Amino acid sequence: MDKKILLFSLILCISPTIVNAQKIGLDVQVSANYPVIPTYYKQVYSVKWAPVANVSGVIVVDQSTKIREKYQDNIGGKIGLNASLDLKKNFFISTGIGLNFISFKREFQYVDLAEPIPGGFSNTTIPSPGIFSSDIGKTFLLYTDIPVSAGVKLIKKQLSLNLGLTVSLLTFSQQYLVKQYNEFDVRYEKIVLDNTSEGLTKVSFSVHAEAAYRVKLKYSVFVRYSRQLSPIYKKDYQYVGKAKYNLIELGAGYRL
Repeated sequence: MDKKILLFSLILCISPTIVNAQKIGLDVQVSANYPVIPTYYKQVYSVKWAPVANVSGVIVVDQSTKIREKYQDNIGGKIGLNASLDLKKNFFISTGIGLNFISFKREFQYVDLAEPIPGGFSNTTIPSPGIFSSDIGKTFLLYTDIPVSAGVKLIKKQLSLNLGLTVSLLTFSQQYLVKQYNEFDVRYEKIVLDNTSEGLTKVSFSVHAEAAYRVKLKYSVFVRYSRQLSPIYKKDYQYVGKAKYNLIELGAGYRL
């Protein structure tokens, strides 16, 4: 479809909304967030090399074993500017832009599934010596969020409920990764603080639901839940599962 025709059609669609609009509001919002990321498991089988990113050393699996990918979630934060457009019958639409900081630690572990045998226990994994650091897997992500929502105002317009979609653009990242190097036929490992966004999804989508209460004319508080639809990592970096976050936010707003 021609871009001009598409743009003209979009204008026709939103024109009635603009005509019926009663009021435009602009809010500065600040919130704390907590990303809840599930734990994932993957089965590996006997006599198979099982090196995994962010794990130092090499592990040989000699019996059926599971790899566990788990996340240590940390508190992050968000600051944004939100514009809402009041419609008839207490309905409204809103959009905005914000910077969303998310922090977590990605960990991989080998889970022993071996049954005890008479006279002792069987080992399922044999780790070779590697480097250790509590920093391995720490991840800091900064997204530029663009939300679009529609909702309704209740209780004399003090309580507002809305649902919407957010587009998130990865703006900055830091990851503590284990990198392997070869020098003079000697292979060694090194912990690297990577800020190239290696393996991370650059554009992601999420759905959200929000409840906000206007305490005074200019002040409001809100709680928001977001469910990421796009994986945090690209396909080649999804070693165990397609990790996605459930983001819980508590915040406050100020009407400009």
